[in-house]
Amino acid sequence: MGRRMVLASFIGLLIMPSVLSCAPAGGLSNTVSADAGDNFTTWEDARFGIFVHWSHSSQQGVELSWPLVGGTTTMPYCQSMTVEQYQSSAATFNPKKWDPVALAKLFKKAGAQYTVMITQHCDGYAMFDTKLSDFGVMHSPVARDLVREYVDAVRAEGMGVGLYYTLADWHHPDYPAITEADKPYHYYMGAPLPPPDQWQRYLDFIFGQVREILTNYGKIDEIWFDSQWEHKPSDWKAKELAEMVRSLQPGIKINDRLPGQGDFDTPEKFLPAKPPSRPWETCMTMNDSWGYNKDDPSYKSSTEIIQTLCEIAGKGGHLLLNVSPMGDGQLPPEQIDRLNAIADWMSRNHESISLTSRSQCARST
Repeated sequence: MGRRMVLASFIGLLIMPSVLSCAPAGGLSNTVSADAGDNFTTWEDARFGIFVHWSHSSQQGVELSWPLVGGTTTMPYCQSMTVEQYQSSAATFNPKKWDPVALAKLFKKAGAQYTVMITQHCDGYAMFDTKLSDFGVMHSPVARDLVREYVDAVRAEGMGVGLYYTLADWHHPDYPAITEADKPYHYYMGAPLPPPDQWQRYLDFIFGQVREILTNYGKIDEIWFDSQWEHKPSDWKAKELAEMVRSLQPGIKINDRLPGQGDFDTPEKFLPAKPPSRPWETCMTMNDSWGYNKDDPSYKSSTEIIQTLCEIAGKGGHLLLNVSPMGDGQLPPEQIDRLNAIADWMSRNHESISLTSRSQCARST
């Protein structure tokens, strides 16, 4: 992916020498010597967040969800698997090395002010305690609410809490579920709707799950919807869903993937040459995959990630940097290395990132 590295002038002058000399910190330590960042105050002031992509399929070392529909050309290392093969790891998911407290401390050490965790991806597997489905962590060997554990750990570190929820559920029978006959995936421009009664049951399901995640975990600062492309805004009842979200969580930020209802734009894996006219948040992977993918070696360097953070801050945006726990709950060593490198740099320069606003140079471009 090509990058347009035109740093905002004040960040360029203050930061670039440190960026170019930065090297990954030694070791794979999750310990905290001193917090590099500032506690979360408001979403508008936060410049750096962590995105956490994780599901039962991480045990297999494959991308989240997309392998079960045959892969996608937008992810060069995405595998193709049968639906049965992909979903088979739900029966054995038990991440015994999952330590959300240590992860939250590592994210805070790296200067993150907020996080967004997957509650449910397109594979339909709930990482939280839902009463509306028996396909999730509560019905796997782990048998615990991983979202609850994560939210509590993140909040204890003074970070903001965001939750991801996909509108499409490729496992739910009323959506309906993806089968081998649906391959290759061809619903980028929309999928057929099921009969009205069936679709209403599905809408009741997603409204119910959104209500669960917005009432069971205290104050939520951001909700990150996805997979909106498969149906029209009116089909999703996007306006009604947004009204419910805001009634349950006044002040919450909604991303633009709830069509027509979002508070901010979400460029994916790229930096806009010109900052959007309204608030924005670039979501960025460390390599080319969202979930833990054992076949993807294409990691960005620590310097590249730091430069990206600088440019986004200079343009008044937010960087949501992705991490992808492995099946046992630990982060891959490559990701810990990069977070430690960011932490080392942020310990000297975090005031140039946290609580900043768009530079005059960026305003004039």
